[in-house]
Amino acid sequence: MRRRISMTTGDAKTAIAGHVDTYYHFVDSDFDTRIHVANKALANRLVDRFGMCYENINSAVTYSEREGLYEHPILQKALNSAFFTNIRDTGVKYRKMFSPLSTPLLALLWTAIQCRIDEWRVDGKRQTIQFDRHEYGKHLQAHIDNMAKFDRVAKDAQSDIFDDIKNNLLRGARVHAGIPPNSDEDNDGPAASNPLADAEFAAAISRHCSRSRASSTFTGPESEDKV
Repeated sequence: MRRRISMTTGDAKTAIAGHVDTYYHFVDSDFDTRIHVANKALANRLVDRFGMCYENINSAVTYSEREGLYEHPILQKALNSAFFTNIRDTGVKYRKMFSPLSTPLLALLWTAIQCRIDEWRVDGKRQTIQFDRHEYGKHLQAHIDNMAKFDRVAKDAQSDIFDDIKNNLLRGARVHAGIPPNSDEDNDGPAASNPLADAEFAAAISRHCSRSRASSTFTGPESEDKV
């Protein structure tokens, strides 16, 4: 099971790469230098002080102009695409490993998102960068540390904001995978059928007996006497 999840996390960047371009509004162009300059500036803003994690990032100048920390919709999309694509995906099959969502798991998604953003930072034209654990391990740890600090500061302020964010993400991912929103958390996948009533078994047995009796009394047409 852990091997399967390890394989899935290795594909995290691939699963969410296109969504990063769409949600952050990167524009692919071979020749327009104005677009290249805008892409590079956008990428730098997003990686500066965890800008990618904010729902709104109007300016990179001050913290106060950023809003919605860890509420950018790219995180929900990344979670859905990496682990909750359908009812048979990893996040549904191994529910107990995803409920509640762990900080390292969310940090992995943010790191994969950052790797894709970095591909636009070189010259504004996307350059492929391998999502290498040695290169991005430090970024993964930075995201873990930042979320852990956010959770600690929130709890010191008697706020459940981080728990609420994680719960909402998991709820949204399970609905995306096809789990009804009000279903029992312990029941993943399609609901099991209830046992049939005794009367239905009795009816099947009675029908079988009737068919057996009819078969034993049927002799077919009489044979003609030989001349």
